[in-house]
Amino acid sequence: MPRLATMIVMLVVLGMLISRAADPRTWNWLTAEPKIESRAADVATDEPEIISPGPTNLDPEERAAAVEQFQAVTDRTIELSREEMPAYWRLFNWASHQSLDELQRRASQAPVFNEFVQTPDEQRGKPFRLDLNVRRVLSYDAPPNSAGIAKVYEVWGWTTESKAWLYVVLTAQLPPGMPVGPDVNERATFAGYFFKVQGYHAAGAGPRDQPLSAPLFIGKLEWKPARSQAQTHDDIWWFGVLGGIAILYGMARLALWYFSRNRRSVEPTSTDSEHVPKNSSLFDWLAKVEQDPASDCARHPPPFLEN
Repeated sequence: MPRLATMIVMLVVLGMLISRAADPRTWNWLTAEPKIESRAADVATDEPEIISPGPTNLDPEERAAAVEQFQAVTDRTIELSREEMPAYWRLFNWASHQSLDELQRRASQAPVFNEFVQTPDEQRGKPFRLDLNVRRVLSYDAPPNSAGIAKVYEVWGWTTESKAWLYVVLTAQLPPGMPVGPDVNERATFAGYFFKVQGYHAAGAGPRDQPLSAPLFIGKLEWKPARSQAQTHDDIWWFGVLGGIAILYGMARLALWYFSRNRRSVEPTSTDSEHVPKNSSLFDWLAKVEQDPASDCARHPPPFLEN
């Protein structure tokens, strides 16, 4: 039993070590790369937010021009059409002409996913704020455009309200240090304008499957890495688990010792074993009594029967 308990504990510890080693952050010391949170903090001080002068949707003429351009927007398409691009770049212009704080102050703070899917025309061109659980960040070069944007970042994620339903937001300026790739796990706050309902195919979808819908926004993004705090909580959790295993292992060994001690205490001693009869002695006495019940042997049983 002690060997079995030791083996189980070692297997649990080995599984935890394998799970810990699967986290890429534990191998930063091998690559000699700086931590993401320190890199983001350093670069953020060197690259302030870019705000260019120009009109926004607060200008009546801008709003009137946008309403006319929005008539060319088609929802639930996979690709953006050429007719949609004037309204597309106009929203980029509006976002670049104001700060993220201004966008957040003017944005609706509690959007509902179904509002965009069911009534996109009513929400188009309005500012909203999203607290995103980011799962994908892509970048691509922008074609020549009226907004003067060289690169567009495409960010996919979900909110607490939307659950598994995804949003896609576009920005011309990704927060410094934010990871880019098809598989990320980050938190970010977005503020910007609703453009359209974008159609997309989920991973593993067949050629005849209907596309899913993701509300598409254009604006600015604030990254919330919180790496150091997450790492601290992660380390505390691991120490707690290892401590709990150590305590359980100690209790198991104590229980095994107590069980073995009680078992030894009930085993017969060497003195008691001397009075335990052998099978042959018992059978001989029974045979004599059966032959002569009145004999002295019947009146005087062997000592082990008296005890």
